Amino acid sequence: MTAAIELADRDGADALSMRNLARELGVGAMTLYSYVQHRDELVDLMFDRIAEGILLTDDELAADWREAAATMARKSLRMFSEHGWLIDAMHHERSSFTPSMVRHAEQTMTIVAKLTDDWKRGLYVFGALDDYVFGHALRSVHQVDENFEALIPYLEEMLESGDFPHLKRYRDQHGYDIAHPDAFEHGLQVVLEGIEASVASPRRPAARPRRGA
Repeated sequence: MTAAIELADRDGADALSMRNLARELGVGAMTLYSYVQHRDELVDLMFDRIAEGILLTDDELAADWREAAATMARKSLRMFSEHGWLIDAMHHERSSFTPSMVRHAEQTMTIVAKLTDDWKRGLYVFGALDDYVFGHALRSVHQVDENFEALIPYLEEMLESGDFPHLKRYRDQHGYDIAHPDAFEHGLQVVLEGIEASVASPRRPAARPRRGA
């Protein structure tokens, strides 16, 4: 699994084939089929190995819901940062539920149970945390754009037109740097506060239609 993960980390998910992995290991492709039946099984095993990295320890899981959730979010972001190909692979590869993924789901429910007795609603709002982590990871992985410098003259012309005063003000104060080393942590706390507030607030009943409307 280590060689397969290293291959994908270096060359991307598209490079992951039984033939390429065999070449990486210096063995014949047929040798690999003695261990895995096909590429899908290989990918499942890779996902399972990588997902082990986001599992919480007993002590981490025993913390209050907010700290446990924050730890899970940080581990998930680190997973995507270390294995950037996972973002695209999760969209294009078939869905799979490996032991580590199921254990991660169980740990998520453990945190939700600390937050609220309404597990279904708790899991629903907790999904905002997963979406935040995935979105931040997606932006971070694709943030480096070698063509951005070439776009600056065009952006300058647009901003100086007077049609984009807020963007121009930001550019004047901060340049084109929209990244911040603490951006993830700041956003993480905002999301956690929102989750807590959402679960604490009673749901409003749906408005009844007026008679004759």
